Amino acid sequence: MTATMTIEQENILSDEALVSLCTTQLPDNTEAFAELWRRYNGEISGFCQRFLRDANNAADVCQAVFMQVFRRIKRFEFRSSFKTWLYTVARNACLSFYRANSRHHLVDELPVDELVCEQQQANLELSLDVQNALAVLSQEQRQVLLLRYDLGLSLEEIAEQLALGLSATKMRLYRAQTALRHNLESAGFSA
Repeated sequence: MTATMTIEQENILSDEALVSLCTTQLPDNTEAFAELWRRYNGEISGFCQRFLRDANNAADVCQAVFMQVFRRIKRFEFRSSFKTWLYTVARNACLSFYRANSRHHLVDELPVDELVCEQQQANLELSLDVQNALAVLSQEQRQVLLLRYDLGLSLEEIAEQLALGLSATKMRLYRAQTALRHNLESAGFSA
């Protein structure tokens, strides 16, 4: 494999191959890192926004995540997939931001435009009900639900993200689902 790759060649490389290129090329050649950024910037940005519920803060945290990855990628040990490692960095960055700015809430009110049609209004109300039900969950419960349903991670991946055993992860997810269901039923929502 040559030290210089074209963008077309990078698109067919696996994440792990791009990480390997980063370890030998950074900081002089950033093409492999740029491809990783292109692959995951949207996902990480969305993850941060859903976690923090604030677009401006999420953008700042997302940028910090990729800066941290840029600095640390040479130390990536391939004990997990790059994607799992990246989401761990993002989750930790969101948690750190949240702790440092505890006055911020994970759920903000969504603006409601007067011209929203009835169906969109009903969807928005349902979304607000779900957000409010999530808001009263513990941070631990929101986190496991976000990893499972928002990111679509498997139980094994969640266990790895949270540094838990598979059994503990299953129990944590079950308890979070039960608490969310209870909160929704208390708010008058029936599934």
